[in-house]
Amino acid sequence: MVSGKRIQNWNNSSFGTVTFADVVKQSLNTCFALVGLDLGADKLVDYAKKFGFGEYTGIELPGEEAGLIYNPDEMVASDVATMAIGQSVAVTPLQLVTAFSAIANDGILLKPHIVKNIKNANGTIYSETHVEEVRRSLESASDKTLVGLLEQVVAAGGGRKAAVRGY
Repeated sequence: MVSGKRIQNWNNSSFGTVTFADVVKQSLNTCFALVGLDLGADKLVDYAKKFGFGEYTGIELPGEEAGLIYNPDEMVASDVATMAIGQSVAVTPLQLVTAFSAIANDGILLKPHIVKNIKNANGTIYSETHVEEVRRSLESASDKTLVGLLEQVVAAGGGRKAAVRGY
């Protein structure tokens, strides 16, 4: 119970004593809530912002939304706990893909683009987008650890159905 709100796991069960790898593999809300509470509102929101949540990506499409993210000064403990499990925030699908791409790019957040290039009828390039680094979201060593944990989600955890043979 956090600020009068019950945080429970996906199956309403307890998993006992587990390693952090198991917390990630099994997506244990109770443990992630504790991690969020240990981090605190300021750090949790700061990490979310480093991955681009709560801001525009700058994609070349009209109508983009920045999503919603808490002001850490206005958060109560239950807000911190639920944000740590992916609730109490609103992110766009593009923000989510961009954040996971940063993890795949050694912790570097890149500006997303829809069109790589436009060619003239004769095959020459009319216009082209270039890779634009926004910021480093995560240190390389931490990123490698996170990639290993996320691979375990698919190999042995709750994401087995997302496994791609040979990858």
